[in-house]
This record gives sequence, structure tokens and C-alpha cells, in this order.
Amino acid sequence: NLMNGETKVDSITLSEENNWTHTFSADKKIDGTDIEYTVTEDEVLGYTPDITGSMKDGYKILNVHENEQVKITVIKTWDDNYDEDEVRPTSVTVNLMNGETKVDSVTLSDENNWTHTFSADKKIDGTDIEYTVSEDEVEFYEPTITGNMKDGFEIKNYHEPWPKGDGDEDEPTPEPTPEPEPEEPNNNPKTGDNIIINIIMLIVSMLGLASATLYVKKYNN
Repeated sequence: NLMNGETKVDSITLSEENNWTHTFSADKKIDGTDIEYTVTEDEVLGYTPDITGSMKDGYKILNVHENEQVKITVIKTWDDNYDEDEVRPTSVTVNLMNGETKVDSVTLSDENNWTHTFSADKKIDGTDIEYTVSEDEVEFYEPTITGNMKDGFEIKNYHEPWPKGDGDEDEPTPEPTPEPEPEEPNNNPKTGDNIIINIIMLIVSMLGLASATLYVKKYNN
């Protein structure tokens, strides 16, 4: 539409047949006053017109179609025993993926509460897009990604705490072995000594008995 203020002066249908262009012819003045013409476009479903230019240079109407958007939320969580080993990074990079193609990226950190909602085209060439998410490698962590476009994605990073007591920590000092208590002196004669003593006592007894016998015989005589 060729417009004089709010008044429609003329209209034209643009198409491929006229290469989507037209030159209007209109009065320059009304009552001796120059007219400042503009152009408008009737609504085109699904498009927003962007009109630039002037009467002198001509007007350009750029119709912008904005694809229907989808919202995809991602949240980052940690499974590292409350950062026991103090290796958790201050930020990570998460990517919105269409197959192998990176569509968008965001840095997650404490500043955005480790969460973000992506906005992306719902369709390409009339076909719905199935988005996924990925994460740039995080040292010392293994990511597990769950969820879907509708409910949102969760990326949980797992770090197994390192064993304690190894490395630079001192080894425990072993308990000292107690000294054996001294044995009580054994004054009893050994087994071999007992045999010898018994033999000697037996011989002495026999000699004593023999002497007594001789004495009795001598006395009786």
C-alpha cells in the first residue's frame, strides 16, 4: 500500500511475476504542499515486515519469519561427596546439540545456579528437531546425562573420592614389641643329675647295709 499518512493512496500485489517490485506514480503535492508518502503491507501470516528506505531511494519491505521456538532446560549437579578432594571446577560449558551439530553453548556456574534454558527453532524444513545436550570435558569427573527436551536435561558429574592414608600422609608407627620377662632361676637338678645322685645314694645305702651286716656277724662271733 502507498500511504499518505493514514490514507491509502494506491495498492499493488507483488509476486514472482513482477519480481516482487513495483514503482508507484502519485501526485507530488496537495494544495501546494509536498506529500511524504510511505508504504505498508497487509498482514502476511507467520511473517513480520521490516520496512526501510525513503521516497527518494525507494522502500524495501523485508518479511521476517520467526520459527516456532522450543525451550530446553539443562541443570548441572555434582556427585563428589561435597567436593571432598577440592577438584570441582568453578564453571563448565554445556552445549545444545542437533545430532552432531552444536546449536548453542552456555557456561554454567554458581552465578546462574548451574542451570540454563535454551531457546531454539522447533522445526527445520517443517520437521521437528530432537535436541540433546553435551558437556565439554571436566577433569576428574565422569558425566551422566538424563532427561529429554520436554522435561529438561540433567548432567550429573561423578568423581570418586581418592583413598585417604596414601601419598604424603605419615604411615602409622608400629607398636613396640614387649621385652620377654626374665625366667626364674631353676635350682632343681636336671634329669641326668637326678639319675647320678640316685645311683650314688643307692651305692651308699648298699655299702651301709653291708657294713651293718659285717658288724652284726662280728658281734655275734
